[in-house]
Amino acid sequence: MKGPSVSPPDLAAMRDAMVESQLRTTGVGDARLLAAIAAVPREAFVPPEKAALAYADLTLPLGGGREMNLPMTTAQLLDRLALGPDDAVLVIGGAYAAAVAVRLAARVVALEDSPALAANRAASIQNT
Repeated sequence: MKGPSVSPPDLAAMRDAMVESQLRTTGVGDARLLAAIAAVPREAFVPPEKAALAYADLTLPLGGGREMNLPMTTAQLLDRLALGPDDAVLVIGGAYAAAVAVRLAARVVALEDSPALAANRAASIQNT
């Protein structure tokens, strides 16, 4: 079943709304992190039919029994890490989190144990 179609400008507005309503209101206040999240298109990391839900306050199925974390969960985890421009970070199974972390740390290594997800997510990271 195909999900609703959303145009890129709508997705950008949804991303901004997510930052303002879901992240800032839950104590995520690091300006660099919020800018990184605002710059990374979360919809690039979910199946195309789920793009319209990319910024909703819910987990999203990725296939193979895997789910993408809530936006707030990812933001709070990265906020607590307090990544700086000289830091290195290892991200396991979280391509979206890795794409955000790339904008915060000097070096990011991302590991994915699902070959199908790895191929798909590598392309997503390179395009962000």
